[in-house]
Amino acid sequence: MHLREALWRQKLKLVAARLPPISGSFQSSSAWKVQDRTLLRDLRRMPRMNADNVRRIVMRHAATMPSHGYIQGNLYLMYAIGCVFHDEASVFWAYTRVCHQTSCFGPDYMHVPAVVPEWLVTLAHGCVPIEKHIWDKLIRFRWLFIMFGQTFVHAPCLCAVWDYCLQDKHRMFCVCAALLGHASAQERPDKPCLLALASDMVAIQVDSVALTAELLATAKRLEHQTQP
Repeated sequence: MHLREALWRQKLKLVAARLPPISGSFQSSSAWKVQDRTLLRDLRRMPRMNADNVRRIVMRHAATMPSHGYIQGNLYLMYAIGCVFHDEASVFWAYTRVCHQTSCFGPDYMHVPAVVPEWLVTLAHGCVPIEKHIWDKLIRFRWLFIMFGQTFVHAPCLCAVWDYCLQDKHRMFCVCAALLGHASAQERPDKPCLLALASDMVAIQVDSVALTAELLATAKRLEHQTQP
């Protein structure tokens, strides 16, 4: 077993377990058809994934835990998991654990206050002074809900970020802070709209090993400075 796989198994508390069944009634239900349409749209944007395997795993998860059915963006979680685990049972249970961990950042919690800690929202507000509740949503949906799946372009870099973040939300917040610091230091054309500027910052992409290492080192320093 590779070291990363063993590490993720430990952090996600994965144990050997049978796959739960998928009932025929769920497969033909309107609830699944709605989720499946969303999933198929997402799959078209990520052609590197095995669509049949992904659909079966997502369907099984949605059938087993209806309150955590497929939401747009979950495929980024599946992509990272599939880079490490290769048997269906491990991918399924890892996906289930990660979806549970990130669900608090998703749309079901849109009106729940203090999901993103005040220190992080205050830091973001210092970069671009838009309303804090807007920063909360930008950070949650662009970074936390998909665990940086759109931010770190290359799979090895994304997996390195997950090595650091898995099972520790505070570390995820520190990666966000490191990204904000890096994004705010970049030269950008003047924009009259502060919201557009903030949106550009959270849309930043990291495409090098060196920058990924630098951001993780910054996050590690911040971790000790911002412990709750």
